[in-house]
Amino acid sequence: MKKYAVVCAGIVLLIVLSGCATSQSTGNWRTYPSLPADMKIQPPPAGLPENIAALSGAWVGQWGGAGASIPCTIVIERITPQEVNAIYSAGEFTRDPDPPGWRRVKGNVEGDKIVLRWEVGEKPDPRRDRVTMTLQKKGSVFAEYQRGPLFIRGYFDKKE
Repeated sequence: MKKYAVVCAGIVLLIVLSGCATSQSTGNWRTYPSLPADMKIQPPPAGLPENIAALSGAWVGQWGGAGASIPCTIVIERITPQEVNAIYSAGEFTRDPDPPGWRRVKGNVEGDKIVLRWEVGEKPDPRRDRVTMTLQKKGSVFAEYQRGPLFIRGYFDKKE
């Protein structure tokens, strides 16, 4: 019976978090949520496809769905054809075991997307977090956040 209750709770959480959200960024994006003081966005190199180069910079939005809303900032600090360096910063969410705040993450370009992965030591951990970002139109990104079988989505606006 206890196992059944845990499975049901997991399904409910997945349903609650599986919807799409629109960005609702307000105020100073540099404080929404916190970012490191040494943040530095490098211009993308010449020759990078335009849709990938356009992902360089700071993006502000919300993760969420029915009943969930998590403020988030993603800063693509450096992007090359081989590697992406970024800052991921998320606000508080009561169902998340990780505290709010920022972390530096690495990723790569996969086709027309950037994929960021959290690292454990020297290697990406496939069981942990992953963010996929796709340019929708200039100044707008659709992103998906995956943690194991859980997916949440959001739209992000570029901030100058």
